[in-house]
Amino acid sequence: SPVVDQAALTIDVRVIRAPNKLVTLTLEAAWDWETRTGVPLKSVLRKIPKKDWISVPIPLRCFLKDNEGFDFSKLTGIQLQTGGKMQLEISDLRLTAFPADKVNCG
Repeated sequence: SPVVDQAALTIDVRVIRAPNKLVTLTLEAAWDWETRTGVPLKSVLRKIPKKDWISVPIPLRCFLKDNEGFDFSKLTGIQLQTGGKMQLEISDLRLTAFPADKVNCG
């Protein structure tokens, strides 16, 4: 879909305790765990000033690097996973416009 190159999943988050291990934001489509795709968030979450509310846009294109066939129209699950410790508050999760020329999934 052309929206993939022009949109981001934006999360309003406040970090209480920064993560100490890998953190992955995972999406799943059609209730099928085999469709899961994700992006690492540890470095992003560690850079956020503690206890400040920040809007973090994650371009949809970044979710496709591991699963080019992911179907966003069949999204059934969103997970935030870590094997370590962290404490976050999330107040909103939404789809927002994001310029294609600003996408950097590095």
